[in-house]
Amino acid sequence: MVLIIDEIFCLFKLDRGLRNIYVKYLLKFESNLKSFIAYRFAEKFKEANAYLDLNNYLKDARKIKDVLKTISILSNTISQQVSKKSKNSIDHYVDKHGGVPIWVLVNYITIGNISYFYSVLDDSLAESIVKDFNAKYNRERKKHKPLFMERKELESIIKIVNIMRNVCAHEERFYSKKAKDNRIAYFARFFDIEQALLKQGSLFTLTILLRAVLSKKGFSIIAQRTKRYIQKI
Repeated sequence: MVLIIDEIFCLFKLDRGLRNIYVKYLLKFESNLKSFIAYRFAEKFKEANAYLDLNNYLKDARKIKDVLKTISILSNTISQQVSKKSKNSIDHYVDKHGGVPIWVLVNYITIGNISYFYSVLDDSLAESIVKDFNAKYNRERKKHKPLFMERKELESIIKIVNIMRNVCAHEERFYSKKAKDNRIAYFARFFDIEQALLKQGSLFTLTILLRAVLSKKGFSIIAQRTKRYIQKI
């Protein structure tokens, strides 16, 4: 009985430790994603509150409900922040400028909502954001083969990171969580990994996908800390 309790506690410590290692870099990806989206959106649409204009999104009848939902989320976020008693950046910009810049607004929306936002951007804008991630990876790894993700690959990463980020936020079981997405064939080829292995949606899948979007140093830290922690346990 004591042995079983010890094993359970060991798994608990392992899971908590892995969550603490990964959550920092999940948040780093989220921050980078928001920055790239805000920069590229503001670059293309310079009008105030352009993110509330239906015409600034994907022109696809199948996506119209998603576009309307996204606009509603952004509008509600502004309303909620303005209604708070405590002052914040959104309240300041509404009072002083009559509108909220996209680079301010993205700091108040979740990774899930930024996922919706990215999914309804027009193709040229979405691809420019993918190119930012590709350029960042290739700039730091000039001796490696270049990364050429497309929109669907970045959407896959966002989906899986969103799931795992929520697991961390709610302190759910992390090490065995499955977050599957079928749009990972490119990463299997690029990193020379068996596709069936990546399709399992395991922590290994998350790790490989993060390799494509984190800095070289950031990914190296995850790998080193995870290895040391597991050996310590």
